[in-house]
Amino acid sequence: MLQLLISRIVKGGHWLLSLWLLLGHETRPPGHRGHHRHLAVSLPSAATAAAPRLLPLVLIEQLRMMVWMQWMLLMMLMMVMLLLLLLVLLVRVVVLLVLLLRD
Repeated sequence: MLQLLISRIVKGGHWLLSLWLLLGHETRPPGHRGHHRHLAVSLPSAATAAAPRLLPLVLIEQLRMMVWMQWMLLMMLMMVMLLLLLLVLLVRVVVLLVLLLRD
């Protein structure tokens, strides 16, 4: 299961890495702001030069997003369970009041 998860992350990471390089983030000077420049070097050499540095960052970002999504799903599930519990308690109180007022 863990190997499947890691392989999916790596496959997605290569797609994000190629998009990152296509936008030219590795060839701009650090102080440069504005439009993206065209790659100063060919894409394969830029990909091989930047891959060791960028791939761990991409993997960390994807793991962080997965953990965040799982946390949000867990919180949503807990909220639904809490709402169901409150609904059950409300129904019990209404039934108890109806039984008390009927006598």
